[in-house]
Formats: sequence, C-alpha cells, structure tokens
Amino acid sequence: MKYRLASPADLPALAQMRWDFRAEAGEAPRESFDSFRARYTRLVDEEIRAGRLAYWIAEQDDEIVAHIAVFRILGIPRPMRTSDQWGYVTDCYTRPAARGMGAGSALLQRVQAWARELDFELLLVAPGDLAEFFYRRAGFVDATSFRQCQLRSFDESDDHADENGIPGLV
Repeated sequence: MKYRLASPADLPALAQMRWDFRAEAGEAPRESFDSFRARYTRLVDEEIRAGRLAYWIAEQDDEIVAHIAVFRILGIPRPMRTSDQWGYVTDCYTRPAARGMGAGSALLQRVQAWARELDFELLLVAPGDLAEFFYRRAGFVDATSFRQCQLRSFDESDDHADENGIPGLV
C-alpha cells in the first residue's frame, strides 16, 4: 500500500469515489455525475492549490482505495504560539473491496502524523454512527468544548446555490 497527498491528476478518481460514497450512504443526487464532477474538481483543485485542503490517499496497484480530506483552519494568532491551526477531517472513504485490510486506519495514522509535523493543535471530525469506532480506535474522543448552531438540516434543499453549486445569496 502506498500513502501520499493527492495531486490534481487524482481529482477525477476522487470525484467518482465521493459520488460512490454518498450513493452508498443513500443520498439521491440532484445533478448529473458530469455536472458534479466538474463542480467537485473546480472546488477541490482551488482549495488544494490555496493550501486550505489536503487530500490523503491510499493506493494499491496504482488505484486509489481510500482517501481522507483535511481542511486546514487557521486560528487568530496568539502571542505565545507561532502556529495557530487545526484540521477538520472529512470525506473519509474506503472502497468496499479494500475494507477490513487496514488501509483506512493506516491512512488516518499518516494524516495524524502529517498534522503533528505541521503543528496542528487538533483534528476535529463529525463521524457518522458507522464510523464512530474507527475514529475512537485512532484516539479521537468526544469534544466537550465545541458547540454548534445548526442552521439547516444536512439534506435540506440547496435552492440558494448559484449555477456552480456554490452557496450564497441568489
């Protein structure tokens, strides 16, 4: 198994995996795959190039079998630290045929080591019920210092998105 950061050449495969992941979760698409792939590729490429997003992938025989995305969140600088950042872990997926072989766990360990090297303060994740054990086993614990203000349901209509699927005032 090979573990590495994704490159722009990986984006079409990552878009397909994202599509498959959400379909496996039972989500019904509101657009064609081609439209989704274009929107996904544009956004992810921009975020990776800007340094706000890192996609880690696990490859076997030159095929991506698992991936984890980390959004880098910069904190307001503090006088006692020279690095104020943390990561939001999202889009963690392993292809069904590769599950149970340790690729996802090893990939998450790589992500944690990378975040330590970059002096991240913490990694935060909002796992679904099926992923809870995966993250607990990797050292993630319940966060009691965060609060949320849910502004809409996860699957609510995105009627306020522009023609590229970007939320905003339309």
